[in-house]
Amino acid sequence: MQEQINRLPFTIPLLLNRCQYVQALVDLGCGCFSAIDDQLAASVRAEIIRIPPRKVRLAVGGVKEGIINQIVIITYDINGWRARGTAYVLPQLTYSIILGRL
Repeated sequence: MQEQINRLPFTIPLLLNRCQYVQALVDLGCGCFSAIDDQLAASVRAEIIRIPPRKVRLAVGGVKEGIINQIVIITYDINGWRARGTAYVLPQLTYSIILGRL
C-alpha cells in the first residue's frame, strides 16, 4: 500500500500553442478542465480572457482558496492529438499546467 501512495505524479509531454513543450500533470481530480501558470500562459502567447472573479479550491500545502479572474484559450497537442480548450490562469502552480477533464 505504501508504494501506491508514494508514486511519482503522472505527467505527460504536451505541446502548447504549437510553440512550447511542457510536462503536464494529469489530475483527474482537478475541479476544472485545466489550469495554467500565469507565466506559462504569457510565454506561449495564449489568448487571455477576463472573467468575473470567482473562488477556486487549491490543493497546495493543504486545501486553500484562490481567486481566478482570467482564462486562456490554448491549443493542446498530445502526441499528435490536438484540441483547443480553455484553462484557468493561476499564479505559482507547482506544475506549469494541470490537465483535468479535457
